[in-house]
Amino acid sequence: MQTLNLRSTPNMEPPPGVTAHPVDASPIPVDIIVTASICLFLAASAICARTFTKAYYLKHMQVEDCRTQIGFVAFIGLLFKAASAGQGSHIWDVSPSSIKRVVQLSNVIAIVYAPVMLAAKLAVLLQIGRIFAGIKKNFMYWAVRILIVLNAFSYTGIFLVRTFTCVPRAKISDPSIPGNCISQTGSIIGIGMINATSDIAILILPLYGVSKLQLPSKRKIGVAAMFCVGLIACVASAFCLYYSVRLDTNPDFTKAVWQVNMWT
Repeated sequence: MQTLNLRSTPNMEPPPGVTAHPVDASPIPVDIIVTASICLFLAASAICARTFTKAYYLKHMQVEDCRTQIGFVAFIGLLFKAASAGQGSHIWDVSPSSIKRVVQLSNVIAIVYAPVMLAAKLAVLLQIGRIFAGIKKNFMYWAVRILIVLNAFSYTGIFLVRTFTCVPRAKISDPSIPGNCISQTGSIIGIGMINATSDIAILILPLYGVSKLQLPSKRKIGVAAMFCVGLIACVASAFCLYYSVRLDTNPDFTKAVWQVNMWT
C-alpha cells in the first residue's frame, strides 16, 4: 500500500486542465506587500503629525493619542505569515500540512483583529466626542458613549467567539479531534456585519455634528468632506462583508479567505 504524503498531496482536485503543485511554503503576494506598505505609511505619517502637533503646539496629549500602530503592525505580520503558509494560493496548490497552518493563522488573525479594531474605533469616537460635545450632555455626548459601549461589547464578543471557535482549540485545524466548533464562516460573516455597521455609524455621527455647527454652508461642506475620509473604511467593510458571505460557499478556502483579510 502506498503511503499518503501529507506534504505533497493536494487538498482538492484542481479544475480540468490545471495541474496541482502543492507546496509547504508560498511567496508573499505582491498585493499584500503593496497594500500593507501604503496603509502602514499613511497610518504612521498621520500618527507622527498628530503627536507632534499635540505635543509641540498644544502641549497636551490625550488618551486617544495612544494609537494602535503596534497592534496594526502585528496584524500585518500575521497576514504575511499566513501568506507564506499558503493563504492567497489556490487550495490545490497548498499541502495538507500547510493548510492546517493557514486555518490556525486565520483564526489568530481574527483574534488579534478584535482588540486592534476596538482600540482604533474608541480613539475615533473619543475624538468625535471632544470636538462636538465636550462636557455638554447633548445628543452627540450620549451617541458617542452608546457607540463606545456597543463597540466594546461587539468586539469583546468577537474576541471570545474567535478564541473559543473550537473546544479543544486543536480541532480548528484537525476536524478528526473530538470536540465542538462553531461555524468559522458564520462567525466571519458576523464580524463583517458588525464592522460595516459600526463604520457607517461612526461616519454618520460627525456629519450630523457638522450639520449643527454655526458655520456658513461652504465651511460646513469643507469640514464634512474632511470626515468623509471615513468612507474609505465603509467601502472596505462592504467588500469585506461581500467576500465573507461568499466564503461560506467557496470550497477554495485559502484563496477566498485571503480576499476577506485583504479588505480587512
